[in-house]
Amino acid sequence: MVKIYTRAGDKGDTSLIGGKRVPKSSIRINAYGDVDELNSSIGVAISFIDDNEIKKLLEEIQNELFIAGSDLADPSYPDNTNNISRVTDIMVKQLETIIDKYDQEVGTIQYFILPGGSKEASLLHLARGSLSDDNEFEDNEAQGNGRRGFAIRGTGNTLKDNVAEDNDDAGFSVKAASGAGGTGNTFKRNLSVGNDEAGFAAGDGGDGNTFKENVAEDNGFDGFRVRGDDNEFKENEAYENSASGFRVEGDFNEFKENVAEMNDKGFNVRGDGNTFKENVAVSNDRAGFSVSGVLGGGTENTFKENLSMGNDQAGFAVGFGGDGNTFKENVAKDNGFSGFRVRGDGNTFKDNEAHDNSPNGFSLEDADDNEFKDNWSHDNGDHGFSLEDSDDNEFEDNWSDDNGGDGFRVELSDFNEFEDNVATGNGQRGFAIRGGTGN
Repeated sequence: MVKIYTRAGDKGDTSLIGGKRVPKSSIRINAYGDVDELNSSIGVAISFIDDNEIKKLLEEIQNELFIAGSDLADPSYPDNTNNISRVTDIMVKQLETIIDKYDQEVGTIQYFILPGGSKEASLLHLARGSLSDDNEFEDNEAQGNGRRGFAIRGTGNTLKDNVAEDNDDAGFSVKAASGAGGTGNTFKRNLSVGNDEAGFAAGDGGDGNTFKENVAEDNGFDGFRVRGDDNEFKENEAYENSASGFRVEGDFNEFKENVAEMNDKGFNVRGDGNTFKENVAVSNDRAGFSVSGVLGGGTENTFKENLSMGNDQAGFAVGFGGDGNTFKENVAKDNGFSGFRVRGDGNTFKDNEAHDNSPNGFSLEDADDNEFKDNWSHDNGDHGFSLEDSDDNEFEDNWSDDNGGDGFRVELSDFNEFEDNVATGNGQRGFAIRGGTGN
């Protein structure tokens, strides 16, 4: 009797068909291991199924999965020097015919289906999902497809050095399907260019994914569109996309050391509790960083050590409903419509710098209960700090110098507090207060 163990792989490698030794961590070993897992999962389901037709069909699929596993384990492909069975086009066509048969019986499905229904169906759902997880995609190209370039619904997958180009939908898409999946995937050094929709799209339920060193360029919508939560974006670049470089509608995502250049907006934030650190927004058609709660969200985000420069509108724009956000140690320079433009309430601005913007360094319009401390506004085209219809704001230890207009300008604004601020060398007044009360 042949032993089921050999100890030949105790050092971390194993044999393929034909005797070639490879690491057990190799993509080929992972691939046929996944096929084996799927086959075993189907076997579990079969043990609970009474319908002989379905049971026979699944057993035929199991046999063909054995062929797929041996095909993957043979490094001689496309040759067949080891004389093993191969997956054929006929096998694929037969499986498609079976799928079409059951599709006709079920009819058109209008909604996502939650896994479950019976023990047998649940086990088959589990088998189906097992093959969507922990896969590696490297050096692949998806070009000119009718929908998405890469569509990920599983968990724990790695996509590295792939290209998605000129697809009719998103280049790379990750989201939950049927209430599961779409989490814990890694996207690294991928290029998404010229797609009709977003370059990278993390949809509803697309949570806990990592995007690093990817490039999204010249896509028909956003470079990166995020509706999921708890994702990490680091060292990615978004260039010349039709909408935003990064559009964030999800919550508690982290963005660090990313670049958004020559998009409509650089970073467009509608979610809550997100963190932006050491990112760069440059030469975008509108704001470099925009946070708003008009449609809900846009609160309690943190912006730290970011640079926004050369944008046609504001460097940092806080719109109506963009409340309770924190801006610290950011720089806004050479922007077309103020360095920081604030319409939200209860935000904190500390240790930020605004210079060479047009017109103002910091502009508040109908913005209340904001706090400004230790900020520096200089060399802007008009005012250093400008308030209009804005009440109950606090300004402490700020410095405003060499601006074209006033250092601090307050119009029709009430009960604002100014303490230990400095205004020097400005073109007009140091502090100009008009029409307000209780300041």
